Amino acid sequence: RGSPPESSSRSNILLLLSVLVLSAGLWAARESGQQTDLRMRRELARQARSIADTILPHEIRTLSFTAEDIDRPEFQRLSSQLSAYAGATGLRSIYTMALRGQKLVFGPESLNRNDRYASPPGTVFQEPTEKDFEIFYTGEAAVQGPDSDEYGTFVTASVPIIDPLNGEVLMTVGLDVEASVWKMEIRKAQWIPFLIALAPLGIL
Repeated sequence: RGSPPESSSRSNILLLLSVLVLSAGLWAARESGQQTDLRMRRELARQARSIADTILPHEIRTLSFTAEDIDRPEFQRLSSQLSAYAGATGLRSIYTMALRGQKLVFGPESLNRNDRYASPPGTVFQEPTEKDFEIFYTGEAAVQGPDSDEYGTFVTASVPIIDPLNGEVLMTVGLDVEASVWKMEIRKAQWIPFLIALAPLGIL
């Protein structure tokens, strides 16, 4: 015997409602993830700008961005400044880069020179992106990634420090967040609306 028409109709309605609730939960999860990604990018850019604003252009001009900088007071002072900021904010790494010829080279950074990720002054960045170069020509800050290089896979915020005398980009300040950490934060944001949607779905 078949199911009564009323029972079949009720089942169809419940199925439709379940699909609608699940779809709404998935949409909300996607939107939450996108908004979280945008918010984190803005915050990373803000932090990079805050750091860049504390660095004086005349100190940068004294640096050669070579191994010779290691003993310069200006290099040591900037490195200590970046290290203190990283420690206060919980950032893994803050670094600087300058354009020398057709290559990007590292300057002062927050990492101790014994850290396995440390880059001594003058170290050439082997796997830069196009945006890493563009910032020296446009003078515009950028948040990019996740992108991979010889150090790992990161979302990166880069902010230029511009010479007020001639508009030249003296160097950039960079902040990295590991892609795995970034994606984990987005997943957390996505789970909340999805779990909320599961409650009425369970009742249905």
